[in-house]
Amino acid sequence: MNSPAALPFALYRANLALQARIGDLVQAGGRHWLEFGQRLLDDGLIENQAELKEILRAQDWQKLAALPADTFWRQMQQRFGDQQAAAQIAVATQSEFARALQDAFVSWQRDVIDAMDQAGLGQAVPAFDPGWTTLFTGHPPAARTHRAAASADAGQDAGKTAGKTAKKATR
Repeated sequence: MNSPAALPFALYRANLALQARIGDLVQAGGRHWLEFGQRLLDDGLIENQAELKEILRAQDWQKLAALPADTFWRQMQQRFGDQQAAAQIAVATQSEFARALQDAFVSWQRDVIDAMDQAGLGQAVPAFDPGWTTLFTGHPPAARTHRAAASADAGQDAGKTAGKTAKKATR
């Protein structure tokens, strides 16, 4: 059993690692959206330059008069495709962010439990709320230590034995 004096530092380090990971995720997401916006802007500039060249190449009035309608429909189709791509990218980006955030919280949870175990306070820590754990992992609590799992299993076995004893007594 280690001294609990190192516990505050270990918890501080776990919290700091969680904050750094979340900061990295936010920066990566911002960088991704900035790159996507820059790509859309560049595509728009290239498209506008092509339209200007087409206007300058127009040799007769009929072709020049048809350019606004043709440009409108071409841009309408292009924008619809851009919106679909943006929606797909948004869903993929948010899903990846959520997965990475789940991983960060699971790592933090393990770091906190390890710190408590190293301080000799593993039994004093209540199990994480399953609803909270499921929110971030989508799985049952991963925070159960071997001791907590063994004591929980022993508690379930004791509950089953007490239930069987109660059934026998009522017969």
